[in-house]
Amino acid sequence: MTNPVKVLIIDDEAMLRASFRDYFEDEGSVVLEASNGAEGVELCLKERPDLVLTDLRMPVMDGFGVIEQLKKATPEIPIIVVSGQGTTSDVIAAVRMGAWDYVTKPVLKLEELSLVVERVLERARLIQDNTAYRKRLEQLLDDNSVYQEHLEELVHKRTEQLKEAASKYKIVADHTYSWEFWSAPEGHFIYSSPSCFRITGHTADEFTRNPTLLHELIHPDDQAEFRSHRHCSQHEHQPGTLEFRIVRPDGTPRWIHHDCQPVFDGQGRFLGTRGSNRDITKRKLAQEALLKSEKRLAAIFDFLPDATWAIDKESRVIAWNKACQELTGVPAEQMLGKSGYCYAVPFYGSPRPMLIDFALNPSADLLAPYLNAYSNFAIENGNITAESAGLLLTEGRYLWWKATRLYDSDGQVAGAIESVRDITELQLAKEAAIASSRAKSAFLATMSHELRTPLNAIIGFSDLIRIRGCGEINDCQEEYLGYILESSKHLLALINDILDLSKVESGKMELTLSDIDIHALITGSLIIIKKHAEQQGITIRSVFAERLPKVIRGDELRIKQILFNLLSNAVKFTPGGGSVTVSACTVMAESLQAAPHHQELQPGRYLLLSVTDTGIGIKNEDIQRIFEPFEQSDNSSTRQHEGTGLGLSLSKMLARLHGGTIWVTPNPEGAGSIFYLAIPV
Repeated sequence: MTNPVKVLIIDDEAMLRASFRDYFEDEGSVVLEASNGAEGVELCLKERPDLVLTDLRMPVMDGFGVIEQLKKATPEIPIIVVSGQGTTSDVIAAVRMGAWDYVTKPVLKLEELSLVVERVLERARLIQDNTAYRKRLEQLLDDNSVYQEHLEELVHKRTEQLKEAASKYKIVADHTYSWEFWSAPEGHFIYSSPSCFRITGHTADEFTRNPTLLHELIHPDDQAEFRSHRHCSQHEHQPGTLEFRIVRPDGTPRWIHHDCQPVFDGQGRFLGTRGSNRDITKRKLAQEALLKSEKRLAAIFDFLPDATWAIDKESRVIAWNKACQELTGVPAEQMLGKSGYCYAVPFYGSPRPMLIDFALNPSADLLAPYLNAYSNFAIENGNITAESAGLLLTEGRYLWWKATRLYDSDGQVAGAIESVRDITELQLAKEAAIASSRAKSAFLATMSHELRTPLNAIIGFSDLIRIRGCGEINDCQEEYLGYILESSKHLLALINDILDLSKVESGKMELTLSDIDIHALITGSLIIIKKHAEQQGITIRSVFAERLPKVIRGDELRIKQILFNLLSNAVKFTPGGGSVTVSACTVMAESLQAAPHHQELQPGRYLLLSVTDTGIGIKNEDIQRIFEPFEQSDNSSTRQHEGTGLGLSLSKMLARLHGGTIWVTPNPEGAGSIFYLAIPV
């Protein structure tokens, strides 16, 4: 059984060592590692590996020192130099000192490393065989008779071995994916691997017969550069790299990556050039497509209507569009490449974190000192939005911000982007509308007496006549008086709702706080609605959780008003045979994530009342709208259920006055809805 190859990797780059280690271990080799030359030499002398890979530039002792010491102590151990691109002089020096071969960083394809390793190990094995053969030959010379008997046999055997080794070399070269070649000092091809046909459309024999064939295939625009490259590589005794185009017989172009290494004998005579050509057409086309795509994206980004900029992972500005230049007056060339929160200066007058920085590094400590500069701050699906709390820029503008992370094709964070929109006109219009609405609400709240007094008179005198307090009336008159009373009471309820709504909006609604018995509150509300529910064949239920507090602090009249409104709606929109269930329990604020404005709720315990019905339910698109004034789930002129659309809007405002909230969800058990009311305990 063949012993595994022991490989020593000497490099100060841990990632490169790990990459090589994984490759050699996958090949069944035993891997040793050293992070500098001194450590590598010590480990090599101790473990005697079969192969050494060493970097040239390392701390403590560089690769040249490693080669010098190992060639003295262990000349039989082959050394491969791992060199960065552009350090060809170092490679030549290393080879002259005793390195057997080299590979170039970065090693993009491990197949290339595999070829070099196989070549070096085969050479080492041949040298070992030759050494053993030489020792054996010397022994045979000491014993002439034995030597004479076996000389012919050994020569024949060795000749066959050399032929076999040469055959192996040719097999390896013939089956490489790249086009491997060896050219004579005069320029003609001594050897060309079969892969040349796949790349160029011409066979190896064609290249051997025609020394100028490669030059003829090179694209006219690249021929001058190729001639200059050939001249430099041959006369400067340095390896070379070039990318150029060829034109195949069918007229299609191909991009070629060309590596070549001039070869010299021990006396410095030029023996020819060893090289490799790879087809990189797909990579080039991908690069061109990527460049075009980047240009298109840059154009789109530059013409976005909102002022927009982007930063990379190091918070350097990588984009600053035209709208940003127009809004801030800062040209892109003064901002691109800058860091240190420089993009905040045009807005705030000094560098400071903004939403884009919080998007890149979401730390509460980063933005907390500056949150007072924003209003309506929100985070949803990774998008951060906010409005400026005051006027910004020299012209005094209200701004709307939005920021989010940027990711690369591997899903890794690549940076962040922020856009800003001038909402000054919208904000001023909004403030004017709010002022107008408050003036209207203040007017209605003040006019409550003037609106209620005549209506109360109509209700009072109509009721007096109906009960015959002013004399007898006939049946027709009594029926008409009933209509007057019903319509007047409906109108009074409407006026009361409008006035309550106006008071809340104008800030004139004051709560009368007291201790409220929870059981009595719910039971009393159910008594009021129960008779109407029974007339429609609707079942009323109540469910109280264990350990429910006896009382809460609030305005009993207003909380009862909210609960009665929710119960009335549930009964009104539930068909006969259905049910309405009132439940009560206590929860912590953290469990109210589904509630709107939950981030505004104070920490602590809340009384959670729910009203569940089996009625017609509410469409998802109507869930937010029904809490707006004069809005109903069905606003059509043919709707089947009466109502002003003020009840839920007023209930929402009263709940928030108590420091709570109200919301609705579909009933998960079937038809109907569930309305929730949360009040602090």
